[in-house]
Amino acid sequence: MGTKIASIGELDVILPFKAIGADIYPVTTPDEAREVLRELLRKDVGIILIPDDLVPKISDFLAEIRKEPLPCILPIPGSKGSSGFALKEMRELIKKAVGVDIMKNT
Repeated sequence: MGTKIASIGELDVILPFKAIGADIYPVTTPDEAREVLRELLRKDVGIILIPDDLVPKISDFLAEIRKEPLPCILPIPGSKGSSGFALKEMRELIKKAVGVDIMKNT
């Protein structure tokens, strides 16, 4: 049994993920994103792809989800490109995991 992948966000950003078998959920507002995330938590979804420009707008809700090992929330670049939020977040997670900032030059 494989892990289900879902992607939420603007349709033009998430539509390509359908080609790899991801379920897509177009949303246009942070409230819609929260509602879809609640729905996905009730399903067997292991990975959720979400545009990084949406992440700060629902960070309080994502913090609650991330207390559990699954689903894994992965920020992806949005329609306007990367906001840099995903890189900053990844940097902080790595720093927390290994105890030093190994990405300080990026």
